[in-house]
Amino acid sequence: MILVDYSSIVCEWLEKYLEGRGEYELHHISGPQMPQVNDETVDFAFAHGVFEHLFLDDIFWFFEEFYRVLRPGALFKFNFDNLMSDGGMAHLRRTQGAPGERNIFRFYHPESLCNLARQTGFQDSKLTVDETRFAFLELSKPPLALSRPAAAGR
Repeated sequence: MILVDYSSIVCEWLEKYLEGRGEYELHHISGPQMPQVNDETVDFAFAHGVFEHLFLDDIFWFFEEFYRVLRPGALFKFNFDNLMSDGGMAHLRRTQGAPGERNIFRFYHPESLCNLARQTGFQDSKLTVDETRFAFLELSKPPLALSRPAAAGR
């Protein structure tokens, strides 16, 4: 298991939580890149409670990184805050501060993340939406990554 996070606090918590529970690698990252992880070495990627805090440009870079590190045919699953659901709008209203203050949550239209994933080379596997604040997206790296849109800045 390979774990990565921006937060040193989360990394410290993970080390304590996972102590004695098996082998893992833990990497504290400072941006949306994972240079410690080799190309096409990961069987499955999962993020919960992560993408709801990221701006779209960072999500794009993470999609690029996950595409790079995942083996052909591997899955990538994550959740995000759905701007198009009643629950998402209620959460936006609950968490917004005063005018000009930044909310720690980011809200997305599901199709915008599906399109971004397709442009990165992923195939849509399954989008799950309901009236709660969360949407879930399961993507797959094509079994044979034949052609892929040009990677941005790489």
